[in-house]
Amino acid sequence: MYVSEKFEAVLAQDVDECDFNDCDWCRVCLQDIKLIVGVCYRSTASSTENDRALLSMFSSAATVADADSCTVIMGDFNLPSIYFKQFTVEGSADSFAGRF
Repeated sequence: MYVSEKFEAVLAQDVDECDFNDCDWCRVCLQDIKLIVGVCYRSTASSTENDRALLSMFSSAATVADADSCTVIMGDFNLPSIYFKQFTVEGSADSFAGRF
């Protein structure tokens, strides 16, 4: 993750403590806006345990964010059964993609 030196940015260790592999979090201050930014990569070979850790990490990020901050999560989640433009998921609601 690259954040320009024009902005104040610090590692968000309270979110980064989760057991999910391949994710970085930081807090960025943009004038009056506080952001919590996460960049994640989920391998196509991700284990069930790692998938659970990813969902737990998202919950952690939501808990850490306060009423005055915004959260941005981006990355490659390798979930081809999710059609983000249509807001639909191929498969059951109990599948990892459905829970995601």
